[in-house]
This record gives sequence, structure tokens and C-alpha cells, in this order.
Amino acid sequence: VLVVFPKKYTWKKFHLRKGVVQVLKDEELEFLEGLEEKGKMYVVPPMCLDDLYWMLASVSNQTKSANGRTIHVPKSNAPGRFPGPRPMVISNDKMRDHKMDLLDERAFRRWCCSHIVNYDFEEFIEDHTEERAI
Repeated sequence: VLVVFPKKYTWKKFHLRKGVVQVLKDEELEFLEGLEEKGKMYVVPPMCLDDLYWMLASVSNQTKSANGRTIHVPKSNAPGRFPGPRPMVISNDKMRDHKMDLLDERAFRRWCCSHIVNYDFEEFIEDHTEERAI
């Protein structure tokens, strides 16, 4: 697991957008510090586009992070195909600003379909969850 955060989101207090200030609770700051101490968080320097960092991480050669083990999963290995050892990005970012920066349109759509997982925490707000079979 690698969490990529813009520097400002690691501060106790930061501006989300005009007129909206986010203040992190002590537990949230401790959680971030724990990620950083374990080497599970990369903090993107100020004035840098964080999207490009996690986009590039998702397509980089993963052999080193896999300690030399092969990350190839043959097509005939149905149980091992998903999610497989490839990096997965958990984000709701639409990446409209960067579509053409890294890949042509078809390759970008293919990358999105195979590497991006969207999320919705709304069900957890009221502690309303249900177990579903996968």
C-alpha cells in the first residue's frame, strides 16, 4: 500500500477550496504519521501535481517492489487475475486535466478500466453497512 498525499493534506489545518477549511482530528494526524513512519505514504511537494505521481506509480515497473518475484499472471490463471499483483489506484479523481499527458486516448481508457477503483464512503457515515457476497 502506498498513499500519495499532497503536502497540504498532511497539515493540521488546510484550505480545501475558497471559504472551506479542513481541520484534522488528532487521531487522523496520528494515522497519517503512522503511514509515514511505516513508509506507506509519499508526500507530494507543494506546487507539484499529485495526480501525476500516483498515475506514474501505477504504471511503473513493479519488479523491485515485488522483491524480484515475477508479477506476471497468465491469462489461464482465472483465480489470480483480479486484482492480481498489479498496482490498483483507489480514487474518485476523473483525471480530466491529465488525460492526454501520459497516454493516448485509447490507452488511457484501458489504463483507467484496469487500474482505477472508485469508492463511496456514504454508507459508513451513519454506520449503515451490509455484507455482500463478492
